[in-house]
Amino acid sequence: MVPDRKIYAADSGCLIEWLKPPEERQHPPEVAGGMSKLIEAVKANKCRFVLSAMALAEVRKLNEKQREKFDALCARGYNPAVIAVDAQIALRAAHLGEAARLKPVDAVHLVTAIVAKAVALFTTDKGLLRVDARTILLKRAKGKPLAPPAGFSIKKPHPGFFAE
Repeated sequence: MVPDRKIYAADSGCLIEWLKPPEERQHPPEVAGGMSKLIEAVKANKCRFVLSAMALAEVRKLNEKQREKFDALCARGYNPAVIAVDAQIALRAAHLGEAARLKPVDAVHLVTAIVAKAVALFTTDKGLLRVDARTILLKRAKGKPLAPPAGFSIKKPHPGFFAE
């Protein structure tokens, strides 16, 4: 692993949006475009991409063509690192979800991104997008402190995210 590559995380919604054909997408084209840029950057070895194991499970419920698109990406060696949801992540997510009023799966995606030291979590989820990561994570989560990396953000993916 190249140590200076930034790490980006995405929740299952963003990944699924990218995997769907354009006529089935539920979000503006910028979301799938941003995920395409992320995949291109991973292929060019400019960054790393992580997912929670829960996201991987959700991708598996898609139709065969969409699963094949994801499997083809992985077969070429560009697969995201999948972070296991262990007891520590689950407990942190439970505490954080309670403090931030997040659905459990969304809290898992957020904690996974932070544990993986991602600089951003890409999501379209309104609950996640309203989270003030610094305030919630440092002041309100119970148990072992969970500090996001400097500059950590939660945002919708868009094609220009590397220009930020």
